[in-house]
Amino acid sequence: MHCRCLRPADPFYKWKRIGKSKQPYCFEVNEGELFAFAGIWDRWKDASSNSVETCSILTTTPNAVTAVVHDRMPSILDPDSYDLWLDSAMRDVGLASELLNPYNARIMRSYPVSTRVNQVVSVDEECSAPVQPIQTQSQLLFWTGMFSVFILQVVVLIIKRVVIAALLSAGLNLLADRCPTVRHCPAPLLRGKLGYAQNIRFLEYCACTLGKV
Repeated sequence: MHCRCLRPADPFYKWKRIGKSKQPYCFEVNEGELFAFAGIWDRWKDASSNSVETCSILTTTPNAVTAVVHDRMPSILDPDSYDLWLDSAMRDVGLASELLNPYNARIMRSYPVSTRVNQVVSVDEECSAPVQPIQTQSQLLFWTGMFSVFILQVVVLIIKRVVIAALLSAGLNLLADRCPTVRHCPAPLLRGKLGYAQNIRFLEYCACTLGKV
């Protein structure tokens, strides 16, 4: 017969597959407070008649925090439910199942951690230290390509503005030599220092004026 138990923990870890790699994530309750998993344990005898005690952690469907990383999560019990879960006289399957609902996502958080946690011998604080998530080769190529496109667009925009400014300035100077109306215009206008739309409108005006001279 299985007996119910509590398995204390402060964080727990889940792994998310990213390409050919697996990124470990640390999950905490109330920013690192101690909590308890719902567990079951049993005592039995092996083939050599040795007494063996084993236990398991029960799982449930994921909440909003764990669903991003995995398709299930360990059953975390509310502290107010500890006594009821441990009560051996409680045999109501429906009531016991209600205690195993997904934990409140609003008081949980998750973040990527180092693959150091994959090593059984690693039990230090670095296992739960936040790191940057693993990026696959395709992701790196995507962002590199996006950055290259952005830089190219900026360069094209700068060249376009320089060329337009030079053409406007040359055009205005040419018109100033041939049209008295333009010759007496303010210097900033003749040098093409006004806005692009303003210069275009003025050039249209000058073209009409030249047609009349």
